[in-house]
Amino acid sequence: MPHDSHKACYFPASLLRPQTPTSPPRLYMEDLIADDPITAVLYNADLLGSICKDLWDIEQAPASLVNGIRVHSLYSLALACRAVSETALDCLWQEIRGMKPLLYIFPRTLSPDNRQWVLPDIISDDTWARFEHYSCRVRSIILDAQLRTIHPSTIFMRLAERQVPLFPNLQKLNVDMNFAADTSILFFLASPKLDDVTITFPAYADTVMASTSVRTVAWKLPTLRSFTISCVPDGNNPRPLGTICPFTNFSGLRKLHRLKIESHPADIEFLVQLSSFPDLTHLQIVISQSLPTNGRQTRDGFRSLVSLHITAHVSSMPRILRLIRPGSLTSLTYIDAYSQSYNEIGEFMQDFHAEIVSRFPSLLTLSLKYQTYHGQLAQQYWESTRAVFEPLYGLCKLQAFTYNGMLSLENDTVELLLGPAWSEIRTIDIPVLQGPWPTHKVLRTLAKCCPRLSKLSMPITFPDDAPNHGPLSHHTFLRSTDIRGPIPLSRESKPPRKKGKKKGRK
Repeated sequence: MPHDSHKACYFPASLLRPQTPTSPPRLYMEDLIADDPITAVLYNADLLGSICKDLWDIEQAPASLVNGIRVHSLYSLALACRAVSETALDCLWQEIRGMKPLLYIFPRTLSPDNRQWVLPDIISDDTWARFEHYSCRVRSIILDAQLRTIHPSTIFMRLAERQVPLFPNLQKLNVDMNFAADTSILFFLASPKLDDVTITFPAYADTVMASTSVRTVAWKLPTLRSFTISCVPDGNNPRPLGTICPFTNFSGLRKLHRLKIESHPADIEFLVQLSSFPDLTHLQIVISQSLPTNGRQTRDGFRSLVSLHITAHVSSMPRILRLIRPGSLTSLTYIDAYSQSYNEIGEFMQDFHAEIVSRFPSLLTLSLKYQTYHGQLAQQYWESTRAVFEPLYGLCKLQAFTYNGMLSLENDTVELLLGPAWSEIRTIDIPVLQGPWPTHKVLRTLAKCCPRLSKLSMPITFPDDAPNHGPLSHHTFLRSTDIRGPIPLSRESKPPRKKGKKKGRK
């Protein structure tokens, strides 16, 4: 297969086949399979596409390293197999980072002023045709400040002289805030198939730039389906206190199906207005204030919401859940980032749990992450934690459950309540327990009552058969078990072996 060998040092720019408008890219394959039904099956476009996608997914996994070197099977296939090369190239070029791979199509020219990559004054029609051919392959592109140091932003204006939009088939755009607030982004937002945009803000984003970025996306893409506003992780700085921008900047995005705002909190009024979006199915948001008791609220506002990931005051959660149409949620993730102590929120937690069961009894996935504190909760609160937790046994269709908070579990609780209640459960993750842990005997109950349980991560007390305990001498030792695989076949689910009685003892 012909290719530009002198550019092979840069992947995937080495996969730039000479193309002109007079050489259809798939002509060879069409001739090959025209009269041969067996070949037609083997070289079926959908089948080849699936194979190439599987190879791509395998290569992205850490396990694809061989002796510390990443294996590029798909890359080799594109270079070596002429019949499959076009399908492989489509897969390899579907996602690029920065414009550099495409700039290799043009003769390399450096600016005498700052040594940045610029386009030459004269570009042949064949070169433009190759750019158009490869730009049509791109489905996703990532652009950030580091990548923009390679070339000036004016390069996009030059490219737009010949082709607008630059990427006719672009579906996903991921940019940083500086790029999002630059006029260059307009060339990308003009892509007719673009329906997924991610903007990554720094830990402390400029309010004006952030607001402008969101407003521009809403103005150019009123039919956008997925919008993510993320934040560069910064362990030293907490999330800003101020909201990202007024709701009016989002009001034009009423076709959204997925909205994820990680960078800044939103206020209650924002959430209430957002609940009017008719097609919103997935929402991740941070609410920075507790819900006022006399505030305006619309019941059952979110008509289509099936997944909610929310950080908020636990005291506000029952009323927030009432913004959602009953029975619609199948996945709920709650993070408590504001509470100070269990004494402060115990009653609110119980109300919240009861509201979950009341409005969404068919919930499939539930993750509750409360603030955890060092040390053990006083024994007088153990029974209270079980009462707070008890409403959740009403989720009879639950399949995945994570609970990170203050909770005390006894054998009877697991055997009489938890096990029988969650017959459909597949994953239980309760990393911390207060007071004595359940014993290994509960595993038999879980194996019987929860036949689909494949992952259990929970503190369990096991018998210790070691004859000498040393300084930790006691009847049992404690360790956390993380069981993966069918519970009925797990070794831990078997009853402990009885020791024979010694002669002379009654």
